[in-house]
Amino acid sequence: MADYESEEELLARRERLVRRIEAIDAAAEILDEDQRASWNSLNEQVQEVDDLLSQRRRRQERLAELSRDPRHVVDAVEGSARRPDPAGDSAPAHVRQAHVGALWAIERHRDILPSGAGDELERVVRHRDPRGIASRYIAAVAHENYASAFAKMVGDPAMAHLKFSSREVEAVRLVTEVEAERALATTTTGVPIPFQLDPSLIYAGSGSLNPLRQICRVETVTEGTWKGVNTQDVSLSYSAEAAEAADNTPTLAQPSVTTQRCIGFIPFSIEAGQDWPTLVEELGAALRDGKDILDATAFLTGTGSNQPGGILNIGGTGGLTTTQRVQTNTSATYALADVYKLKQAIPARFFNRSTFVAHPAIWDTTFRFTGGNSAEPLLLPTRDGAVIGMPKVELSTMVVTTTTGSKIMMAGDFRTGYLIADRLGGSIELAPHLFGATNRFPTGQRGLVAIWRTGGGVVAANSLRYMEVL
Repeated sequence: MADYESEEELLARRERLVRRIEAIDAAAEILDEDQRASWNSLNEQVQEVDDLLSQRRRRQERLAELSRDPRHVVDAVEGSARRPDPAGDSAPAHVRQAHVGALWAIERHRDILPSGAGDELERVVRHRDPRGIASRYIAAVAHENYASAFAKMVGDPAMAHLKFSSREVEAVRLVTEVEAERALATTTTGVPIPFQLDPSLIYAGSGSLNPLRQICRVETVTEGTWKGVNTQDVSLSYSAEAAEAADNTPTLAQPSVTTQRCIGFIPFSIEAGQDWPTLVEELGAALRDGKDILDATAFLTGTGSNQPGGILNIGGTGGLTTTQRVQTNTSATYALADVYKLKQAIPARFFNRSTFVAHPAIWDTTFRFTGGNSAEPLLLPTRDGAVIGMPKVELSTMVVTTTTGSKIMMAGDFRTGYLIADRLGGSIELAPHLFGATNRFPTGQRGLVAIWRTGGGVVAANSLRYMEVL
């Protein structure tokens, strides 16, 4: 029994089963062995549907109850009370209800959400959505009726609305309504991507070695720009009794990261559109993989102009500066002592939270280094282990050359130093027909123009260092 079926679909299934039971009953006064087996099997299936409907209704009643009680929100797995709703007693009932709906939607998709993505979405709902707009968006695009309506729109953009069920019409209406509210802050066009396909909600990919989302700070923003505050160390001092205190006011900075538009075009045959289960799998994988590959480069060397600012966009928007540079000891050479030099350049405040980052080939070279003498341990005792006591990760878009000027390694507290900002929710424009280059006749293909917005930038440069070959 597929528990992702809508209530309407379950009721229709139950009706079909009952009709089959009635047909068996009308066929004979006394049932033979095969008829009894069918009778029993069909009755068991009806009971399964009834149990599932009952379970769903109990959950809905629990959600309704919790939405009336501002002190708690639902634990969608166990149905028990969890942490207080961040909106508190002062929030209107519709905001509290929106938070509950979004948390339930996130919980329903835990099987496809990496832990970091799920936790980040939950933080958005609990702490950064005082009006409930982002929560209502999450709940709306996560609904199974919206996913089925989206499938029809992809398969037949021109006529899909005529094929919607009443529940699909309502699901699309809700998504359109909340998207219109979001557009007051930032103009958005197109059809919002269902939850299970949206790469801005599900951070995953396999086309590159890109650990930056795991080691850096990731924030989901409901508008276009993330804004923060940071400060340098506060300088205190001892003094004589009754002496006037010095002014220790720290210098505050207000870093910001603006999300940039990313666009991708995905053509597909009309036949593929008719085979939705295959298309949804391929489309979701293509979006996530393409985004991950693009981000692996943008977060490293992006210019900050119409794309994220990369960590190694030295001196440019969103990047480090030469102040954070550590050069190798020897020209055009990467050697054992250089790794120690980079590690020792990290300020004490960030040392215990630091990570090394380099291309796999550079780590291969490092693994082959031997100690300076028989008493010195290896830099990298095992190929998959830590480097001189500090964690390491592999980023496939970093350089592998050791010529002069090559930036071969980074180290530091990336969670403090670099911020990735994802605007909540992506959208898709549907092109109903594509045309050939020769005669401009239809090719039997449709196209999806996928749009989402992501930004990146260094927000605390002092926590990071990079190694450049002298």
